Amino acid sequence: MASSEYKPKRISKNKKINKYNAVPCTVDNIRFHSTAEAKRYKFLKNQERLNKISNLQLQVPFVLSEPETIKYIADFTYYKDGIFIVEDVKSPLLAKTEVWKIKSKLFFNKNSFYIKVVHPYKVLIL
Repeated sequence: MASSEYKPKRISKNKKINKYNAVPCTVDNIRFHSTAEAKRYKFLKNQERLNKISNLQLQVPFVLSEPETIKYIADFTYYKDGIFIVEDVKSPLLAKTEVWKIKSKLFFNKNSFYIKVVHPYKVLIL
């Protein structure tokens, strides 16, 4: 069975609820912070299978500043048409937090390109 055919398996309801109501789930034995992130993984995995993207990686750390070592962990990275893409699944609410704004600016200043933010409620076509 292909990974795109799997349905996300929700984690037990006895777990502590995320403050943003994200529900953790598991797909392909990989634990995701939210069902939106799991769905995006399934989509990207299918795109990789179709050779539309390559070198899909999950939870890739980037050091944003030193010596304090501020880190940003990308949900996904991959190549599309030879271009390196860093992607994060964020709800519109999370995309407005001060921590996210600071980290995304630090990321741009260090790497000279933006993080692609995918909103779970919108369909994006690559």
